[in-house]
Amino acid sequence: MRITQGTFSFLPDFTDAALRDPEVLRVSDRIHFVTDAQYDWKMHLPGGRVTLTTKDGRSLSAECLSENVRGSSVRPLTWDELQAKFEECSSVSAAPVSAAAARELYASLLGLEGLRDVAPVMRLLAPQG
Repeated sequence: MRITQGTFSFLPDFTDAALRDPEVLRVSDRIHFVTDAQYDWKMHLPGGRVTLTTKDGRSLSAECLSENVRGSSVRPLTWDELQAKFEECSSVSAAPVSAAAARELYASLLGLEGLRDVAPVMRLLAPQG
């Protein structure tokens, strides 16, 4: 998506409509994946390497080491980023919740250790409707 649109918004970019976008399909036909044991997913978030071959045959490569991966233990997400990710995931879950309900649930989960009774949190987790 970043190649075709200049942005990447994890979950919305994987909807059926987004994945059927003619420009995305055109570009995806030109992408080839090569596995590399160096980037295998073991006990930590792996890095990766991208190599582009231009029309004139030049190769351009860039590598992202695992310690530079956003969300890794070395570069953890901020609390605001975690909340945004939680709200985005909640909105497209099998039982989507409103942004307001996701914010309320997130706030409840942040204070979970201090709660004497988790019943209110469990009610927020229960499917609505």
